[in-house]
Parts: sequence; structure tokens; C-alpha cells
Amino acid sequence: MACKPSRARPLWGLETRRQALPRAASRPATQSRQSEAAACVTPGRVVFGLRSLARRLASISSAPLTAFGYLGFVGCVVSFLPPMAVARLRHRGDEGQRIPGRWMRRLGRTITHFAPQWSLAVEGTLPADIGRRGYVVVANHESVTDPLLLSWVPCDMRWIAKEELFRMPLVGWAMRLSGDIPLRRGDGESIREMMDACERCLAAGVPVMIFPEGTCSKSAELLPFKLGAFTLAIRAGVPILPLAVAGSRAMRAKGGMRLLAADACVCVLEPISTEGLGEDDAPLLAERVRAHITAALPELRARYKAPRRPGEPAPAQVDTTVGLDGELASVAMPVTRTRSPTATSV
Repeated sequence: MACKPSRARPLWGLETRRQALPRAASRPATQSRQSEAAACVTPGRVVFGLRSLARRLASISSAPLTAFGYLGFVGCVVSFLPPMAVARLRHRGDEGQRIPGRWMRRLGRTITHFAPQWSLAVEGTLPADIGRRGYVVVANHESVTDPLLLSWVPCDMRWIAKEELFRMPLVGWAMRLSGDIPLRRGDGESIREMMDACERCLAAGVPVMIFPEGTCSKSAELLPFKLGAFTLAIRAGVPILPLAVAGSRAMRAKGGMRLLAADACVCVLEPISTEGLGEDDAPLLAERVRAHITAALPELRARYKAPRRPGEPAPAQVDTTVGLDGELASVAMPVTRTRSPTATSV
């Protein structure tokens, strides 16, 4: 059953709908002021038709909204770097880097406000112990904008990303200050350092986020999952938390620069235990998680399609049958559509 939304205060002319995700009955004191725990909301109807106007403008020319989005991106990152540096300095001894990570997700949510042509949502129920137990969080990777969408998932996470991203101006600086973990592909020493950092983070009760495909998929089919995330989960003795991402490919396609109108969603699926598994079971675990995400995607993609532009032909019908009986029923969870312009500071 869909959650009944209530109104939140408007921001930038947007009238939003607010509804809390189901959470644990109690949380550690470190999360008592976490803004994500307060609520997650999505852009709902738009006061004065701002979002409708933005989508009409995007259907004519995406250039103005793209320029606005990138200017907002640069401005947000520049303004967030000083408080992120202070948070990093104050919490430099925290293995989980919980507070610096919250600043990074707050930055991601703020950036999405500069793309009024996007409608973002979070669905599903987080595990009750997500605030005090480590999970290896994995998601399919559709677009470079996926981190912005995933910043609305209301839980602490440290991200693993390729080392090249940490060398980029602005973005790389923010990633380092937030405590994200770099990985140099093909370098055994870098992989060992990454695994050690992740194990310390998980032991501190903070989930670790990985895209097991390694890069954005160019088609609707998921790429093969790399085994690192699953070996890590087995070695650390923590569950896998799968997330299914749909619709973000239309936000900004791989290799493109334009920010287009899009309806995107991330759905929190049921956790998968690693209890009793050995490292030799990592390939089977990876296939099981990949099948779980694949089974959830057809229904999500049917609901979160890219808005059709004027004169654009109807898309061809695609057979979305999945050969996993009963899997789709497992994702029929409480729905929360998310965006939070009224989030408070930590």
C-alpha cells in the first residue's frame, strides 16, 4: 500500500510531499539528529507549474536547464567544501566517517534541487538495524547521476569509487573530505587497502556502498557483477543490501552532457544474508543478488519511464518476463517517494 503523503513547506516554488521511511524503533545517539531519518520526500505537484514549465522547456531545448544545473552543481560543491573540511578534521579518528559522509549526501540532495526537470523517488523499507550494523550495499549502475539519486536513501554509507574520480577538481576534493574509499583497478595493494578500510568501516557499524558492475551499463541489461563486494561481505560477516535503480539513465546518459527530464527511482530490496558462506561462495552470491535486482527492474522501469518529448514515437514493446518465479512479489513493499528540501543540518 502506498504511503499517504502530507504536505511539506515549498522550496524554490516546489510543493513537495513528505513521508518518513519505516525505520528502526530506536537509533544510536549519533543518528538522533540525522536529517535523513526525519523524512524523505519527493517533488510532488508544483506551485505555479514550475516543474511542468521546466519539462516543457526541456522538451524544446535542454540547454538552459543544463546550464542552470551545472552552475548549481559547481556552486553547491564550492559552498559545501569548507564545512566538509571542518567535519573531516573533527571526526578524523572515526573509522566509519559517519558525519563527513552525511555532509556528502546532503551535498548530493542539494544539487538535485537545481534540476527541476527531475522527479526522484525512494521506495522500500530499510532494515531495522541499518543505523547500527554494517551492510554491503550494492546497486545497478545506470548513469553518472546515480549517486545523486542514492543520496536520498536515508542511511549512512561510505562509497567505494575508482581512484581517478578522487583526482578531479571539486568532486574529488569532496569525495576525499567525505571519507569515501578510493580503489585503483588492477592494483593488488590498492585492493588490499580498500578491503581493510571497508572492514574497519563495517566493524564500526557503517554500511559500504559499491556498484558491482564497475561502470554504467549501456543497455537495460545488467553487466556481470564483479566479486569484490561479495567477497567483502562474506569476509566481514555482514548481509548484502541490494538496491534497484530505474529511470536514472534518462537524467544524463553515459557519454552525454545534457540534463534531461526524467522520473527516477531507487528501490530498497530485501537484505541477503551471508551467514554460513565462505569466500568460494562469492560467485554464487553475486549471481543471486544480480538475479534479485534484475527481477525488480521490469516493474520499476514500467513506472519510471523517461517523459516522452513532443513528436517522439511511442517506444517499442519489450518483453519484461523474468524467469524467477515469485521474485517480483518480494519487492511489493511500502512506497515512499522522496525529496527533502526541509532537511535540517547535523
